[in-house]
Amino acid sequence: MPFPEIGDAETKVRHMSYLVRDYSSSASHSQPHVRLTPVRSAFADDPDFAELIEFFVDALPERRQALADDFKAGRIDALRVTAHQLKGAGGGYGFDGLSSLASHLEEMCKSGEPGEISAAVLELCQHIDRICL
Repeated sequence: MPFPEIGDAETKVRHMSYLVRDYSSSASHSQPHVRLTPVRSAFADDPDFAELIEFFVDALPERRQALADDFKAGRIDALRVTAHQLKGAGGGYGFDGLSSLASHLEEMCKSGEPGEISAAVLELCQHIDRICL
């Protein structure tokens, strides 16, 4: 079942056009968009964590795409599961902001409010886009 209609048409188009971009290839990074302050792990300067953080960050575009795909298809339970996974992993890898936003999305998925879910997905995806090594 597709995701229920949310907000006015302009808001829905803006959210969906941002969320459904394909970030799976390197070409997608050439798309012009505003980049805010980069987000780095709290453990970024610890050489013992460098390889683990790199592995985690390298997997984020796939996780982000899963969020967008699940949102677009209305798979709220899958969206909640991905948010739950990001909540735990984000904190473990030193990305407390990611963990907090993922926790918020998980809670919104439980409440079932489409507008709040949409806003939480958008905010989490925008945050993921700022994460770097």
